[in-house]
Amino acid sequence: MNGITSRRIKFAILELLHSDHRKNKFNLLGRPNLPGALERHLTTQFDTSQRAIADLAFEELKRDDLIRATYRDLINPGDWVVLTDAGSAALERQALDELDYALLQISPHLLEIREGAWAAVHSRNPDAMRQASHSARELIEQTLKEGTSDDEIRQDENFIPDKKSETRITRRHRLKFLMNKHKGEISESAIRVTERGHDFILALDSKFQAASHHRGESPSAQELADSLRSAEMLLRQILI
Repeated sequence: MNGITSRRIKFAILELLHSDHRKNKFNLLGRPNLPGALERHLTTQFDTSQRAIADLAFEELKRDDLIRATYRDLINPGDWVVLTDAGSAALERQALDELDYALLQISPHLLEIREGAWAAVHSRNPDAMRQASHSARELIEQTLKEGTSDDEIRQDENFIPDKKSETRITRRHRLKFLMNKHKGEISESAIRVTERGHDFILALDSKFQAASHHRGESPSAQELADSLRSAEMLLRQILI
């Protein structure tokens, strides 16, 4: 299933429901030796772990109300699903949630980083730990970099150059500018919270990177997922 991530599976489910209106969960996901509509749509064949990822993607779509059970089937009332209005909107704008959409307004590249980070979390590749933690950090760094330009910051009437910085622009400048741009006027306390959150992500990344180069207990998939969720929470504070 090379290159096929949970995100791609979700959009495939939305596309199939958009074209066929109503689908059964297990007809979508398939079974061993009996490929489902998803596998045919993606021209691939799931193994057990990949089918589990597809199952989780399906349930996450239900949780987020992008698809919804019809409850009309007497035997399996929760297995038949339809596309919701929110699901149609997600498919149309190619954004699964508000963070997706906010990142997309800055650069499609940021969605690729987010998708790659989650793919690494679910990967069995030995190098996935380093990739996942680095991607969580990179998602924030690239959002700050691509979401603001030096010229925009310098032209802000409230810009005060930092003499200690070579460019006279600091991370705080970028955070404040980006938050103002996307959320309007923000408080000093909100800036401090985002700064601390950013420091936390950097510390986690350093911890995981160090662990990847030394023998001993490695971070679990749960720790990596928590790290990535923390990065996403921080970005929501900045952009939404």
